[in-house]
Amino acid sequence: MNPGISKPRQAVLFSESAKYPRGGVKDDRKIMASILPSLNDAGLAIAESTPDGASGWHYETWQGALSLDDFLKAWRAGDAAPGNGWVKVFAAWFEFAENAKPVTEAMRAKIDATLTPREANGRRRYGWTYEQMAWRRAIMEAECSGSEDTFDEFYPEDEVSCFLSSGRPRFNVAALRRLELGAQLHAPEVGSLVTVGDGVEFQMDASGFGSFHIWERPQPGCSYIVWCDPMTGEDQAASGDPDRHSIGVLRTEYQEVGGACYKDAVVARVRPPFTGTTLLTAEYIALLSEYYGGALVVLEVNMGLHVLERLKDAGVPLYKRQVVDPYDREKQNYMLGWKLKDRDQRRDVIDSLALAFHNETLDVFCPHILAECKNFMWSKNGREEARSGCHDDDVLGLAMAHRCKGSATLYKQLTRRRRRPMDYRRVR
Repeated sequence: MNPGISKPRQAVLFSESAKYPRGGVKDDRKIMASILPSLNDAGLAIAESTPDGASGWHYETWQGALSLDDFLKAWRAGDAAPGNGWVKVFAAWFEFAENAKPVTEAMRAKIDATLTPREANGRRRYGWTYEQMAWRRAIMEAECSGSEDTFDEFYPEDEVSCFLSSGRPRFNVAALRRLELGAQLHAPEVGSLVTVGDGVEFQMDASGFGSFHIWERPQPGCSYIVWCDPMTGEDQAASGDPDRHSIGVLRTEYQEVGGACYKDAVVARVRPPFTGTTLLTAEYIALLSEYYGGALVVLEVNMGLHVLERLKDAGVPLYKRQVVDPYDREKQNYMLGWKLKDRDQRRDVIDSLALAFHNETLDVFCPHILAECKNFMWSKNGREEARSGCHDDDVLGLAMAHRCKGSATLYKQLTRRRRRPMDYRRVR
């Protein structure tokens, strides 16, 4: 923790900076924020790495950096620190002279006869030679088990695909990147939900520190479902990186009469990261449910029984799951809350969300959710989970809501019957 503090430096090299820990106590952003201030004004910092997924300090800093030509152009124009102060330099595998293998005429003919689409694109776009393609095939076979995706991770050919192909992400990173760009154009309304009379109203907070983020207010004719993936324990003790509650609202797809079609979308959530007590968690869930027309709440009960009891006492509509009676297999019972029974069910839920991202049938404008999705990886043992030091509460909460969207509740505009005045008949 806090590396590099208390000693001034003229130069520092960060080797494999893309592979530094993300999240938790030893976070890559905290590491950089601790060391970089120790550089003097004429100091030099170099961060070099092979890519490791489209997230983390290295990736985010790369996105804000300028090429050397653009940096010098802005600097000569009078900008003291163009971009974010960093210059980005990308080196593709085919730019190194040693990455070539001698070939014979027979090998040339074989390469021509078995040319893959990727190789054809490399030849057309970058001018790959036979020697370079022979080296690429040899390395792919010897070190990458014949996988082009694995080769791209360690021997990238351009500065965009290298981040998308590295780290074994579970979700389609290109689709998540498009959603990130869309999120920049859809800033949420920030405020509070307050009880007014018989209903709940949203009040904006000019300071931007409200407890709720709203991307879309409730609309008559649309269906909504509230999700909650609670943190471990009722009132978890403080730690360097505690677990947190994920609470949000999913609106299902709909089509306007004779008009446009709208995808499933995350329309609201409790401001992340949220680590409130059981009472506050139940209160926020109840407020969101009431605000979106008494929306059904799907609550994960593996760790959320303490929240379930309070929601049940408050009369909040709760999702019910069907269970088989162990003593009478033909008898069906119902229990409150969502519960992941085994690994297969967990994979089924995540697969459903992955398919929605891949087919672009789900809109998510919450940067926090998208960041967790980008850090949701295939582990070495084949399990889908958050990268070490990161969280997956939002991923599992959204996946749970998307899987249960068929139970979403239709929002209806409350109308009050107009009463006639007491002297109506007399006046007539």
